[in-house]
Amino acid sequence: MAGGTDMIFNPTPGPSPTNRRGESRAEPPSIPMGGPRGLKMTAPSAPHSLVVSNIEVIYNSVILVLRGISLEVAPGSIVSLLGPNGAGKSTTLKAISGLLRSELGEVTRGQIVWGDQRLDNEPAEEVVRRGVVQVIEGRLLFRHLTVEENLRIGGMVYQGGRHIREDLQRVYHYFPQLRALARRVSGYLSGGEGQMLVIGRALMAHPQLLMLDEPSLGLAPMLVHEIFAIIREINRQEGMSVLLVEQNARAALELADYAYVMEDGRIVLDGPAEQMRENEDIKEFYLGLNQAGGRKNYRDVKHYRRRKRWLG
Repeated sequence: MAGGTDMIFNPTPGPSPTNRRGESRAEPPSIPMGGPRGLKMTAPSAPHSLVVSNIEVIYNSVILVLRGISLEVAPGSIVSLLGPNGAGKSTTLKAISGLLRSELGEVTRGQIVWGDQRLDNEPAEEVVRRGVVQVIEGRLLFRHLTVEENLRIGGMVYQGGRHIREDLQRVYHYFPQLRALARRVSGYLSGGEGQMLVIGRALMAHPQLLMLDEPSLGLAPMLVHEIFAIIREINRQEGMSVLLVEQNARAALELADYAYVMEDGRIVLDGPAEQMRENEDIKEFYLGLNQAGGRKNYRDVKHYRRRKRWLG
């Protein structure tokens, strides 16, 4: 991601994208919607959909992690990927973003299509240039650099950094805390501040698809609510698609339009988020609720485990 590149833009607006619920989302205009007034920005290219078709991923040419994963992210939608630890959620994101190669992984079957372009054989830097950006789990920062320097690094991907000043104001609009912390060394940030910074750095690259891996990890519930509200605002105001990997199933299903459940490297259940919230298996195994809608107590969980319906 070190080098910048010119990107092709289509200034002619196309049909308004819709989310999984059928709601119309406004096409991003020449200024960032909800951003600072008077800030001129170049309109992005037409939105793309992401289609992952029956992919398999192997690490070290031996370990099969993903087994026929298929999913879709429609333009302007928020899609959540749920599942227990070790299900393959982070590997799915890395397969899309091209980061598998850095971990000796490879896509050995299937395809990943972004718009009309294949991504499964592209290096990570090219995937970013095409508008697909992943925020990696763990709030990875250049900890010896300041907040603003971290943001500027993210901005170098978009048109060689020619719009960095405008893009900084755009990020500060969504994360006003970062403006006050601009000169602080990022290694001294709190967990919530660090999460805002890594998301802001990704926004500097002008993604059409933003992939977030466990954004709530290690954060207090109040901060989780604040960050998810900002993600929703970015999605609604800019029409940016979001693919969210999250352990907090309750928060993820409240945010998402559509959701997939992964277990053991497979998709075992999917559907609109509203329907998933009412699914009995989701309630019991991911939301901790009983059939009456109340919370299950520890004794019930300890001595009773109903077989998941999707296991047959």
